[in-house]
Amino acid sequence: MWLPNAPKPPVRGQASGETGSSKLPVWLCRRKGRRRRCPAAFKSRVARIRSLFRFLPLLASESGQVATGIAIICLVGTACALSAVVITSGELGAGRFEQAFRSSLGRVSGTMEVRGSVIAIASGQPLAVDRIQFVVGTIGEGDPIPLDSTLLRNRLVIAYRDGMAFDVDVPYAAVEIVGNGNDLLEPGESAQLTIRLADIDGGEGPPRVEPNSRWTLELQAPVGGTVDITRAMPPQFDRVMQLR
Repeated sequence: MWLPNAPKPPVRGQASGETGSSKLPVWLCRRKGRRRRCPAAFKSRVARIRSLFRFLPLLASESGQVATGIAIICLVGTACALSAVVITSGELGAGRFEQAFRSSLGRVSGTMEVRGSVIAIASGQPLAVDRIQFVVGTIGEGDPIPLDSTLLRNRLVIAYRDGMAFDVDVPYAAVEIVGNGNDLLEPGESAQLTIRLADIDGGEGPPRVEPNSRWTLELQAPVGGTVDITRAMPPQFDRVMQLR
């Protein structure tokens, strides 16, 4: 018999001392077609799982910090590799630009120059100009210039012209003043060139150089510009004349 003031009997499946007003969720289990409350062991497991879920935000923040650090390291490594490539490309580009600049400068500007005076030598009676002599040298660090007029290509070519005659390829003789004797005009060397007027074919024989006349020799190197030597003969000939 149940009395009003007597405590309520425990519900089946609920331990004594536990009230029906517990806030824990009710787990419904099916066994042999009946429903009952889950035992306390399952509730403890649920509490442990909940405690694990509490650490998930902390783990996410720590993994985010690790990922951020890894990303920063990757960016720094990529930047270093890119900067190395840029520096290497810049050095190669600068070297190629310097090489191209020197080559272009050598092709545009003259690679030869006349050093000293241009001399005309006369002989016979009356005096007549027999040959012309001058000294040449190189400018800068250009390519060697062959000084052999008998070569078929890649050599120094000298042309003669005046008011009555023109020859595109004049024979000449070269004597090195400073050099190693290999018939090449190299940087730092100089050579004396001699042109005999009797070897010039002006169309109607050798040209006749008269007093007060003007003539031009054009030096054409294999690489580089041309050098013009224009001189005027004096009113009166001597055996050795320095022309201006």
